[in-house]
Amino acid sequence: MGRNLLDALVSTDPQTHRLDELVEEVTQRCAQRAQSSYGIEVVDVRLKRISLPAQVRDSVFRRMRAERARMARRYRAEGAEEAAKIRTEAEKQQTIILADAKAEVTKMRGKAEAAANRIHADAQKQDPAFWELVRTLEA
Repeated sequence: MGRNLLDALVSTDPQTHRLDELVEEVTQRCAQRAQSSYGIEVVDVRLKRISLPAQVRDSVFRRMRAERARMARRYRAEGAEEAAKIRTEAEKQQTIILADAKAEVTKMRGKAEAAANRIHADAQKQDPAFWELVRTLEA
């Protein structure tokens, strides 16, 4: 088993996955040796655990951590990009809403000033002498 690549034992790719073939081969070899040496019939062999040799275990775990860190960086970058798009859209909407509000305020202020001027003019028409006195006092 140790002469085979880990991909042959643990893989999602059906072309590289050969676990069943390898277990069958080990079963046959064990059965022959056990029969000839001890007179025992081996019916089945199963793998209980697959572990890496100590020499490569640390490097494999480092590679796995590096791969996970790379994926995490990619997901964070994608998230940051999406957040930037959302912020940009929100700022755009804010600008549009504020511009519409300012336009509405200007329109309302204009109508209010027109109404005030109309009221002022109507009052001035009713008693021009009074308004002349008011202007004189203000001056």
